[in-house]
Amino acid sequence: MNRNDTGSVPAVTVLLPVLNGERWIAESLESLRVQTFQDFEVLLIDDGCTDNTVAIAQSMGLASLRVIQGPRQGVGAALALGVDSSQSPYLARQDADDLSDPCRLEKQIKYMNANPKCRIVGSWARRIDENGSPIGTIKVPKDTQSIRLAMNLNCPFVHPSVLLRRDAVDQAGSYRAGSARIFAEDYDLWSRMARLGELHNIQEPLISYRKNSAGLTGTKGQELRRSGCAIAIRTTEATLSRRLSDPERQLFSLSYGRHRRISVIEAFRLYRIMLRILFKFGFPPAFRGITWRAWLAPIVWIVRAPQQSTHLWENDEIPEIS
Repeated sequence: MNRNDTGSVPAVTVLLPVLNGERWIAESLESLRVQTFQDFEVLLIDDGCTDNTVAIAQSMGLASLRVIQGPRQGVGAALALGVDSSQSPYLARQDADDLSDPCRLEKQIKYMNANPKCRIVGSWARRIDENGSPIGTIKVPKDTQSIRLAMNLNCPFVHPSVLLRRDAVDQAGSYRAGSARIFAEDYDLWSRMARLGELHNIQEPLISYRKNSAGLTGTKGQELRRSGCAIAIRTTEATLSRRLSDPERQLFSLSYGRHRRISVIEAFRLYRIMLRILFKFGFPPAFRGITWRAWLAPIVWIVRAPQQSTHLWENDEIPEIS
């Protein structure tokens, strides 16, 4: 059982899976050392590091640091192991190249205490480049209805920003691993946790999210789009209470993967699906949950998407994710 230096189980376990993160791990852990809320442990899951990541982390002298050996099966499996290896009532996420603001955990714990029905609380994120310079802000929807609506099209949380109720994670089945078709392990978990209670995002950046060409987004972009599309299809089918037709599923594939220029007729078919989703939620959540970029996207795909490229799936077979 994980315990802090007072002998009690810490309120929060920060799950930090890492594979060769020596460049930024010290900076990332330092952002946790200086948190204004201190009742937490950092669980570093070594998922096959061959560099000095673990040695650097252990040399920092963090009393809250605990290191375990990951299964070397990817981040989803590492996170599932991290959940199983912790006892804290709250789980937080951070990656080895990201930074938490000093007040991040304090603000999120206070928010959870004030909103007992909330199962996930995330935040906006400050985007930084590999040198730490700011390059923008990631803004995500605020309230439950807007988040559930946005989930039909894409992931509505910045993964390293979230604080989760442990019992809800367990009830939803935790992170899933072992399937090459599930790379978007966060989006997959949120879509299952959405059935269990409220979902919120604090409308200010509480983390700095690094754009890293060596990270999963940079190295596994096609796989992430593939699994993200399958999860979006599953979520939309649940919203509309019907299975999308094969042509409708292919439209999701085309638009989500951005791998073929779509026709005007295909764009109208996409808009028809979006409008059907909108009517299920009502207009106020729609305008908070579906951004103007999402409404503009089909027009962009008509004009700017490549005319020919690789498909998301071989033979256009879209996998089922239960």
